[in-house]
Amino acid sequence: MVELKLTDYKADKHPDWCPGCGDFGILSALQMALFELRLDPSQTVVFSGIGCSAKTPHYLNVYGVHTLHGRVLPVAQGAKLANPHLAVVAVGGDGVHVEVHPNPKVALSDNQQQMDFRQFEAFLKAIEDLLGA
Repeated sequence: MVELKLTDYKADKHPDWCPGCGDFGILSALQMALFELRLDPSQTVVFSGIGCSAKTPHYLNVYGVHTLHGRVLPVAQGAKLANPHLAVVAVGGDGVHVEVHPNPKVALSDNQQQMDFRQFEAFLKAIEDLLGA
């Protein structure tokens, strides 16, 4: 097996996000995670939706799929179901995966992914329990 380097996950394109944008840190963290997991770039797919975060796959040396607004998770899940051997990552901006709102009933969202702060804390606890943290 070929020894992978961190640079193997970086595309030749330079990100054109605004100075100070949090997407730079997210991109770096994603590149480091892919490297630490030693995922084969030819077997890794990053799915994105809309907005600035949708550019993330452009800056990674893996396969990338740009999806419709609000549909990144079902499309990524479909890819994983179709090919369980793929490493599948879904990226999106705030509100794409889950929206935390003090009063979800009045949140201006087009999806059923809203939760209040108490529900979000329970959600995070469930994830920690799954990860054994």
